[in-house]
Amino acid sequence: MDAKLGKFKLGLRSNYTAHVLAADLDESEPRNLDYLIAINTQTAYLLLVVNKPLEALDFILAAQRCCYKLADFQKIGDKED
Repeated sequence: MDAKLGKFKLGLRSNYTAHVLAADLDESEPRNLDYLIAINTQTAYLLLVVNKPLEALDFILAAQRCCYKLADFQKIGDKED
């Protein structure tokens, strides 16, 4: 929403809060990969919009790792069916 309104710095602050919340989750429970993909992709987008491509790359790679994990879980689920 912040990106649509052109409030990119506010959007980045909101995404930072989302990252902090995810980091504070109980590590004994698996993280929600959909959430992590969404927040990392959104953060990367906002960083690209404010012309910070090197910083965005870290979040793109984090989202990519989550996508690979999600694909691996799908493959495991397919084998069990």
